[in-house]
Amino acid sequence: ETALASDAFEIADHCFRGASRLRGGESASDGLNRTLVARVAWLRNKGAEARDKGDLVLAEARFREVLKFDSQNEDTKAELADVLERRVALEIAEGERLEKAEKFDEARERYKASLEIISAHDAATRHLAALEKTVTAHMLADGDARLARKDFDGAEKVFKQVRERDGEQQVADARLEQVKAARIKALLAAADEDVTRKRFDKASEGYKRVQKLDKDNAAAKKGLVRCRQGRHDAEVALGNTSLSHEDFDGAKKHFENAGKIIRGSKAASKGLARSEAASQRHDGYVEGVKVGKEIAGRADKPSARENLNAAIHATEWRVQQQKEGIKDEPEPFRQGWKAGVDNAIRAEFIAALPPPPPPPSPEEHHSRTSGAHLETVYYVILYDGSDDEAQDEMVKAQRAGLPARVFESRELPVTGPPATLVAIGPFKTPGITQGWWFGHTGRDSRMRIRCGGASEGARGAPAWRRIGLYRYANLSTGGSDSIIGAQS
Repeated sequence: ETALASDAFEIADHCFRGASRLRGGESASDGLNRTLVARVAWLRNKGAEARDKGDLVLAEARFREVLKFDSQNEDTKAELADVLERRVALEIAEGERLEKAEKFDEARERYKASLEIISAHDAATRHLAALEKTVTAHMLADGDARLARKDFDGAEKVFKQVRERDGEQQVADARLEQVKAARIKALLAAADEDVTRKRFDKASEGYKRVQKLDKDNAAAKKGLVRCRQGRHDAEVALGNTSLSHEDFDGAKKHFENAGKIIRGSKAASKGLARSEAASQRHDGYVEGVKVGKEIAGRADKPSARENLNAAIHATEWRVQQQKEGIKDEPEPFRQGWKAGVDNAIRAEFIAALPPPPPPPSPEEHHSRTSGAHLETVYYVILYDGSDDEAQDEMVKAQRAGLPARVFESRELPVTGPPATLVAIGPFKTPGITQGWWFGHTGRDSRMRIRCGGASEGARGAPAWRRIGLYRYANLSTGGSDSIIGAQS
């Protein structure tokens, strides 16, 4: 009784049960009943106090204890249900707050906690489902933003995550197709740009990446064909350049590469044939120059220009003798050999001629080249070392003491000596001679000046150059109508 009066229900229950075992009786049973009633009342009271203070967890615990002792207590059931609803409402409210702050993972935990308090709670279920839709929408928006700034890997990763969410496979697959299409478009654009800039290897890599995404992509197939053609053409161009510089091994290598890129390439086959022929002509020319110098060294030298052709003709029998030794060589070799012999003999004989007189003074020069003599004295000779008429005119001008300047000299690939453009006349400036216009006279090797005159554009002493055999390479930057004065 003392324990019961002090709300020490466990002790009271223990004492009343002990009395009942010792002697039984109504007093002990009545004590147990009064203890139960008092305990239930106390627990309900404490539960109500906790609920009113907002401690819903403690309130729930008190009300559940009541139901342990009195499972049919309807009032307590109602009070427990109210507490549970309050707890769910608080969890949902917190979830909504977190959701607005886009803390979706934390909001999800709150909604799930609500369902743990009351399973299948309608409001909590609806909020959780709505949250998942919101999360999906945010993920799609993130993926779209990444796609817009061409972050294809990032967009693909996000959309694959969306695909793993329940019920979102169709939407995610559509977005992934968009990523694929955009990636292909970007790769094709970059590869096309590389082709334009002749970066064919890099372009090929781009087109192959497209084919990994879409093996039947027509644009990628066409791009790879363009790359092969571009690489082929580049190799052919390099082969031609090497050939023009008499780099025969380099030319052969480039033409072989072109043939590997496009099997059966006619350009590559022709280039290889030209390389072989040019190499043979070059070898023949070098050998011919040696033979020509040897023949000229043993021959009688001309004493004057008028005897030059006769002296050259006198060496013909020696040339024919030496020619017998190369009759089994390929035709290009024989052609080069003959050109080398002829040019070497002529050059040796010309070098043996007496030196020309010194150039006249500017006053004497102008008196010789003025007025009526313009048409016959001011002219340009395209001298290739084998033009007898051109040589005759050059020597005549030289004998007359007229100055000359080399305007252009271009190496002709292994077909003979360089072709040299020599202008005869007064030159007061060492640079470009302005006011002169040169016109072709058909296939004639000479180019006559249509209007004479010397430029006054620069100060300084007159620039004179004696006529001779000059060997310069690629000094011109213009065509036949654009003559560049060269001081080299």
